[in-house]
Amino acid sequence: MGTGGPANSEVENISSAGGAHRPAQRSLSELDIDSNSLQKRPLPTDTLAILDHSDRRALQDLRDLVAEQWNQRMQSVCAHCGSSGETLLRCSRCKRVYYCDSEHQRKDWPQHRLQCTPATESQPEASALGAAAAAPGGASPPLDANPAFAWKTRRAPSDAPPFQVTGAVRFAAAPSCPTEFTAAVADCGATPVLFKQVTTAWPARHRWEPNYFRQLGDGANGLVDVKVSEDGLFPDYMRSKEETEQKMSLADFAERSAHMAHASAGSHAESKFLYIYGRPLTGRIAADCPRPSFLNGQPIGKHSLWWSTQGACTPLHYDLPHGLLCQVRGRKRVWLMPPSHHDDLYPRGANFPGLRNVERQSQVDIFHPDSNAYPRFANVTAIECMLAEGDALFIPSCWWHEVESVSGECISVNFNFPEVADAIMQCRQYKSLTTYPILKMGEVMDEFERTTGQKLHGSLDVHQLNAPIF
Repeated sequence: MGTGGPANSEVENISSAGGAHRPAQRSLSELDIDSNSLQKRPLPTDTLAILDHSDRRALQDLRDLVAEQWNQRMQSVCAHCGSSGETLLRCSRCKRVYYCDSEHQRKDWPQHRLQCTPATESQPEASALGAAAAAPGGASPPLDANPAFAWKTRRAPSDAPPFQVTGAVRFAAAPSCPTEFTAAVADCGATPVLFKQVTTAWPARHRWEPNYFRQLGDGANGLVDVKVSEDGLFPDYMRSKEETEQKMSLADFAERSAHMAHASAGSHAESKFLYIYGRPLTGRIAADCPRPSFLNGQPIGKHSLWWSTQGACTPLHYDLPHGLLCQVRGRKRVWLMPPSHHDDLYPRGANFPGLRNVERQSQVDIFHPDSNAYPRFANVTAIECMLAEGDALFIPSCWWHEVESVSGECISVNFNFPEVADAIMQCRQYKSLTTYPILKMGEVMDEFERTTGQKLHGSLDVHQLNAPIF
């Protein structure tokens, strides 16, 4: 990938390669949810209280479904039909919504016009609006092509950080109970904490070898999606899914990963990098890396596997839920930057917080920054963490982090908590740290509609749709 500032190209390809396939839509009727009653419920203007309505069971099902699909989605989709692809076009006025073509945009315009506001200077993806972007008479604006994400090169081992490193992450012994965990996080002022000897007794530490996975049979050793990259950057939004994914069993991946670790001997001799990128863990495999006891009582939104070859790097981004990144094998280097630098890191999304993964990614190549395109990056400070076998790194919500695998074979397991819908609301504490517009209620409802295939706006008026979520 190349370096540089915000893309100004008129052509923007949205590839499905950056994330998992679009999950099959499930209707509200399958979840035993009365969509008519949902449409009639009044929506408060300042909270997501729709998720805490008296009909808890039905709404819990809906929230879990949306959280699951939000976690899987790493691509843009047509706001009208929900399709993904490489030729999606972007609304040239708001720079946030995508369509297959102008016909789909026209059909969706009665809904989208309620949230379609011109992109501002504080929204980094915005470029000059088309001449017809603000066309009078309620006509929909023209469609932009979507700028490409060719913007970063992987850090060389000799590259020194071009930003101020204020120190290393704080560390502590593994908490023995949830109370100790809460106290340790509070003592560190809700900053990242490195806990020692968390995964030492996990069966995964010694079991996860090719023969072990083969003995488990197809149920646990089935085919998994393996991300493939020529430059070591994950995810790769540029290329097609066929170019950036392979199917292989866990046993075959473990064997190939071990072979690459020995062959490269630290020199990155292999021409490609491999990554099992955030695969949800279930069954016997999940039992090999159990939830730490100090997370008991936490609503775990996702228990996932991150297994890569040496040199793989996930560029700078932030997550909505908290994360506990547990190291099973090998080492990872993590660069962490606080939420106070949100604007200095030029997120791709137009709002705070971002709903999709790509919206929470920084535009800045942090080891090769373009000072003309991103002058505020000069203000950034960071802390560094080297994650070794047995360690677990607590990364609070909205903390920016870039993660690099620095050993020949690198296996991590992550626990995200709470659920995405609840995590959105905990971002409230950081809203004063950014000039980015706060996410609107209507945009959250739009996401509900896209992930469930149902229209939930009902009788909501413009005031309610345009109200910020907090």
